[in-house]
Amino acid sequence: PDTWFRVFWVMLAAALILQDVLLIPLGFFDLRTATPMTALSWLSILFWTCDIFVGLITGYHHEGIVEMRPSRVVAHYLRGWFLIDATVVFLDWFLLDYSSSATADLVNNGKADTVGY
Repeated sequence: PDTWFRVFWVMLAAALILQDVLLIPLGFFDLRTATPMTALSWLSILFWTCDIFVGLITGYHHEGIVEMRPSRVVAHYLRGWFLIDATVVFLDWFLLDYSSSATADLVNNGKADTVGY
């Protein structure tokens, strides 16, 4: 839990949370179809998906000792943040799939209208 990778990971997480705080309200202005927004959405969803796996292997401090035994680390994560992380990641993937399907339907309906169907 005290490595340079963990510090980098937490800083990246903070940056992505800040990005969400700033960009989610812009979703009301239909900017999500812009390429940079799509790229940032993919970056965010892939990061948070990977974060679940990182959480499963990241030790923790317990009574002044760093706990690194895999069984205890996994149990600690499952009892802690796992449910919240998994729910948010599931919703992200679901909404990404839903928005992709809705966009595809819109494009297909638009093509059908231009052809005269």
